[in-house]
Amino acid sequence: MPKKDTMRAWLQARGCPPHVVKGGFSGLIKQWQQIVTGITAGYAMGLEDYLNDLDVRQLLEEALQQLPQKQAARRRSEIARIDAQLRAAVKIQPYCLYGQTLAGEKGWHASDQWWYYAIPLQPGDELAGDLAHQMGDTDL
Repeated sequence: MPKKDTMRAWLQARGCPPHVVKGGFSGLIKQWQQIVTGITAGYAMGLEDYLNDLDVRQLLEEALQQLPQKQAARRRSEIARIDAQLRAAVKIQPYCLYGQTLAGEKGWHASDQWWYYAIPLQPGDELAGDLAHQMGDTDL
């Protein structure tokens, strides 16, 4: 089975929707770039959508483990450029947006899965409201 098909098979086995499977790893990177562009411009949706978007970054991280080392290094460099754009548009919080219980179960830490601890500097009204409600803080 060609490497491209191996990644698609892995995505399919993970339960990804058909459009994600079809796009493969390159599609995930394009999707992540679009998400980061949206976050940078001011995130227009709510917390549930934001978490779903951050899941794309987690999926990329896990997909990197499926690639040969040389290819993973090249792709990691590509992802790092996009991540740098995101880091400039968010503030990292000490708490996981999915909650500390799930973070503990998954082994997520702000140093490694920092995207799950990132709040946009420009959250739209819906996300700002959702975050304030979830965190009990109206000064986000």
